[in-house]
Amino acid sequence: MSIALLNLNRQLLSRALSRAGPLAIAQQKATSSTVTPDVANYRAKAADWVAQNENQFKRPVSPHIQIYRFPFQVWSSGFHRFTGVVLNIMLYTAGPLAILATGHSAEILNYIYAMDIPSWFIISVKLLMAWP
Repeated sequence: MSIALLNLNRQLLSRALSRAGPLAIAQQKATSSTVTPDVANYRAKAADWVAQNENQFKRPVSPHIQIYRFPFQVWSSGFHRFTGVVLNIMLYTAGPLAILATGHSAEILNYIYAMDIPSWFIISVKLLMAWP
């Protein structure tokens, strides 16, 4: 009894696997020529309708980026990033240029050295300022 049950389970499993696979589907389509006239007629009408709509509206098959409308969050995020980059450029160029443009850059450096700030403090402050 159990051997017959095992054989039955194997047969059912092989049938289920053979039905679901793409190879089995292709074989079924190739071997089955029993397409009813209604199905063939429906397929032909559907293909004609698709071709007519494509020709009538001249629409692309897939959507293009121009049809999308970006939400407010996308624009504000981009603007926020842009202003951050601009402000960074201004900070890192205007600061040194302001020191160099006065002509007193040597005096400013001597003033900083005269404060006798420990080197570990200067290095840690520079590291914190340069840290991303």
